[in-house]
Amino acid sequence: MQADRSRWVWFLQAVSGAALVVLVGVHLIAQHFLAAGGLRDFNEVVAYLRQPVALALELSFLVVVAAHALLGLRAIFSDLGLSPRSQLAVDVILWIVGILTVLYGLQLTCQVIQY
Repeated sequence: MQADRSRWVWFLQAVSGAALVVLVGVHLIAQHFLAAGGLRDFNEVVAYLRQPVALALELSFLVVVAAHALLGLRAIFSDLGLSPRSQLAVDVILWIVGILTVLYGLQLTCQVIQY
């Protein structure tokens, strides 16, 4: 059971890593290569985020970065050989941190869009 779960966690880590490569590329192109002068000012960022496709890409980037980072932390803790109870506690804490991180990012994004 534990080996099967570890396999899925590893698979999710790999998928999120591949998604990061794509999303970082899209983010860099949109925010730096397509922007005049290489950077967008605040008003340009607001206008960019008001586009539904851009908003979806940037929010996907947020979720994938958080997931990939927290899956990496989970892997480090798993390598420490924690007891099942301790590993469960780590998993719960990482889920809470991930959810709070994404909610905070969503809140900031909503504030920017409403500006």
